[in-house]
Amino acid sequence: MWRRNTKDEAKWLAQFKRLGRGRVRYLAQKNTISPKQKQVTAERWLREQDDGDERRERWPLALGITAAIIALASLLVMLE
Repeated sequence: MWRRNTKDEAKWLAQFKRLGRGRVRYLAQKNTISPKQKQVTAERWLREQDDGDERRERWPLALGITAAIIALASLLVMLE
C-alpha cells in the first residue's frame, strides 16, 4: 500500500479537473497514468465524479415523485 502524499495528490486532482473527466477516463483505461499512485488517485477521482452525478440525477426524480403524491392527496381530499 502506498502512502498518500497530499501535496502531489492536490496537484494531480487539479490536473484531472483541467483535463476533464473524459480525458482522464481514457488515460486511466489505457493504464498510461504514472506513477501508480497517480493512476489510483485518478480512478478514485473518477468514481467520486460519477457518484456526484448519480446523486444529482436522483434529485429531480425524488421531487417528481413527491409532487405526484401531493397532487394525488390533494385530489383525494377534494373528492371527499
